[in-house]
Amino acid sequence: MKKVILSMMFLFLVAFLLLQGFSEADRNVNTKVDLPTDIRSSLEDEKVSEMNVHSMVSFIWEKAYLFLPYTSYKDIEKTIHAKFKGSTNQSTGEYYLLVFLNDDKVVHDLQLPYGLEFSIGEQEYLTPSDDVLRIERQ
Repeated sequence: MKKVILSMMFLFLVAFLLLQGFSEADRNVNTKVDLPTDIRSSLEDEKVSEMNVHSMVSFIWEKAYLFLPYTSYKDIEKTIHAKFKGSTNQSTGEYYLLVFLNDDKVVHDLQLPYGLEFSIGEQEYLTPSDDVLRIERQ
């Protein structure tokens, strides 16, 4: 009987630790990435008209979607077909937002500098092999 109780306690402990690990992983999803100062400066340099996204980030990603300012989180989720917690409450606010996915899950989001306009051409999303972000200035 003691072995059964010890075995059950062990199983509960393992299950608890596994669930705790999944909860921790969920909390780390959708974390906002801050642009390094040198990349922010490059984007704001009037001579720069495009930049490769892989030079901005150091994590693994498969797709990156670009969203216009004030896009609702509901619309973001419809587009990416995944849950999105975001950096703020309701929408992207005044910023363009890059949302990165890996294995069809959001891994990070990146606010692009305010006052600039960005595009990815006619494609739906960027990939690591096709990751040109265009900077449009007025």
